[in-house]
Amino acid sequence: MPQLSTGRHFCIAGSNFIEVLESGSDTQKHALTLTLRLEVTKPDDLLPYIRIAYFDTSNREEPPQAPMYDSGLTLGMIQRGESDWSTVEVEELNRWLHTNPQVEAWLQREYSEIDQAVRRCSIWQCDE
Repeated sequence: MPQLSTGRHFCIAGSNFIEVLESGSDTQKHALTLTLRLEVTKPDDLLPYIRIAYFDTSNREEPPQAPMYDSGLTLGMIQRGESDWSTVEVEELNRWLHTNPQVEAWLQREYSEIDQAVRRCSIWQCDE
């Protein structure tokens, strides 16, 4: 699990897009399909939507053994300054995101899985 120089441990987690496309309401499916087709045209476009998880180290357990919990933040929120992350932490996060080959491969898999979920979704009726 990544740890910033400030000591903050975090983990990136996929979006809930596939869940919404498979079991959301028709309104949710319509809105998400439109958003994905207009705003997410390549794997890097997913970055603002990726969720951030934190680790509860109050019991002196260190990640990855420490329990993980959703921070309520996305990468986009952090990068727009809508969190308590310092400028230094955001810069370090961005360096990590753009230099880590595992992140690139993970984003490609996420993008492909979401694209397939859109194609399976009853809302998307387009022959491509």
